[in-house]
Amino acid sequence: MYENGANQIAIVGLPGGIPVTNWETGQQYNLVSKNLASTGNTISGTLPNLFSDSLGGADWTTFVTTLNSNNNTYYAGSNSNAGAFVIPTPAAGTMVDFSIWKTTRI
Repeated sequence: MYENGANQIAIVGLPGGIPVTNWETGQQYNLVSKNLASTGNTISGTLPNLFSDSLGGADWTTFVTTLNSNNNTYYAGSNSNAGAFVIPTPAAGTMVDFSIWKTTRI
């Protein structure tokens, strides 16, 4: 993914998961955001590359503890040193690197 003008990967969900029903069986499931795997990619854009505005608390912990992101390169714009991730705290729009983004709880 290279030089897209919008967020390229969006991590979304609802607190506690997203309830869905299998239309064939009527079985109900609760989907959670977890087990994302990305390996050996370069992800660059004019905007920060990952964004989440809905995961928090236990949902965020589940996501980041199951995230497999090995040997990826992330950067925003033409500056490979720029933070490629936006976090809502301590101030909305704060840009950080991957390790800080992964440890931040929203």
